[in-house]
Amino acid sequence: MLQIPQQNMFDRLIWKADDCLLLDDLVFRAMRQKTGKWSGDKHFIFYKIQPLIEQYAHYFRRRCDFQPKNIFELGIFDGGSIVFWHELFKPQKHVACGLGGSHG
Repeated sequence: MLQIPQQNMFDRLIWKADDCLLLDDLVFRAMRQKTGKWSGDKHFIFYKIQPLIEQYAHYFRRRCDFQPKNIFELGIFDGGSIVFWHELFKPQKHVACGLGGSHG
């Protein structure tokens, strides 16, 4: 039986600029460090840059059948990665831990 490959979850990502990433209807501000310069709409701060996200995409495109039931995330800064990974993988349970408050 011929199986049609499922769309890769990273194919849902659209870069609007080198620091603006869309995932479905969510907006992520991709950055190395927090700055006050942003003129966009409501967004999640995401301390990842485009080349790193592209590395993730390359890795997971080679593992099309990977679908985690649970995610445990360490180091969440302002929480953008929680939303990103949760929306991308849709796990049954997602636990995220970080030290201290917001790093803004």
